[in-house]
Amino acid sequence: MLNRLQAELSALDNLNDLVQTIDSERVFGLYLLKSQGPLTLLWNTEPYLKTMRLAQQQLALPIAEHHELFDGEGTGGILTNQLLPALKMTRQAAHRELTTLRQLRIQIAFLQQPEAETVESLELPPATKTDPSTGQILTVTPADN
Repeated sequence: MLNRLQAELSALDNLNDLVQTIDSERVFGLYLLKSQGPLTLLWNTEPYLKTMRLAQQQLALPIAEHHELFDGEGTGGILTNQLLPALKMTRQAAHRELTTLRQLRIQIAFLQQPEAETVESLELPPATKTDPSTGQILTVTPADN
């Protein structure tokens, strides 16, 4: 049962859904810009597309790495500046969820590999042992039951 659970969790150990969400948001945003008229479309399209390109490139990177898109500075355009706070919160939520998933995978791995003493010694992919928020190896503190 642990092996099946580990296999199911490994399929979720990524941010692909987040990237697909941003792809959908990009299409919706372009539709919204087009519906506002030609001047709005002309003025805001490039900043919006630049923001979405940056989002797609940076979403899977650790939050601890400082990036242009998420540093609070807008890339221009009203729609883009309104989108940045939502992108930042969405990114943080996805990374928290991924951290929880990886913690669960590590707990299962310790049950499967009782001889392992550290996270580094577990037979898991290196990315699974990494905290997506900091980019560092996840730490484990044993709890007395």
